[in-house]
Amino acid sequence: MCEQCGADLSRRENLTPSSPLPASRRAGEAVAVSLRAIVAVPVRLVRGAVAALQALLSLIIGIIVLTVRAVLVLVVLGALVIGLSYVPAVQAKVPVAKELPRMTVNLLRRGADLGGRLLRTLRQETEAPLEASRPAATAPKPSAPKSAAPKPAASKPAAVALSLTVRSSPQGATVLLNQRRMGKTPLAVKVAPGTYRVTISRSGYKSVTRTVIIKAGQPASIDITLTIAP
Repeated sequence: MCEQCGADLSRRENLTPSSPLPASRRAGEAVAVSLRAIVAVPVRLVRGAVAALQALLSLIIGIIVLTVRAVLVLVVLGALVIGLSYVPAVQAKVPVAKELPRMTVNLLRRGADLGGRLLRTLRQETEAPLEASRPAATAPKPSAPKSAAPKPAASKPAAVALSLTVRSSPQGATVLLNQRRMGKTPLAVKVAPGTYRVTISRSGYKSVTRTVIIKAGQPASIDITLTIAP
């Protein structure tokens, strides 16, 4: 009999040591401990980043609130000073009171400019990390210029044949049109508008050459009197 715990030492089950944990259970516990250690690092980093961001936002909000309050105080003081400067008693006692409105307005403008610069600086400092974290936008590729479709060639209207009448006295003379034999007078031929050289000749008579201009829509005629050759 054990004096401390009261166990019966004569029994065999009380004398055997406790059985060790299985190997699979020990491996599982080791993996769980490793995973907890791995996950704890990014969790601490995220918590630190969130805390820093909260502190930065609190600082920015505090600065903005202080700036707004300072501007309000300046506006109130400026209004008070400007109002007092128009009081005749104040102008009589304080000769500089006439210049106070202009000085106050200049002071308010400087304060507003300073507050605007401060706000722009804070905005740039807060937007710079966000812009750096954004992926760079890919520049759009210039589109290839579209080739203009060729315009169909305007079809020229077909020339209308006109009548050219050649008469001679005496008749039966040979007619050459641009050195091309066309027949004998009296003669009527169809020609296109243009300039032509008409030559009329007959045996025993002098040859005669004329230049004829035929215009669109205007038929032409030639009357030639041949003279006897010497």
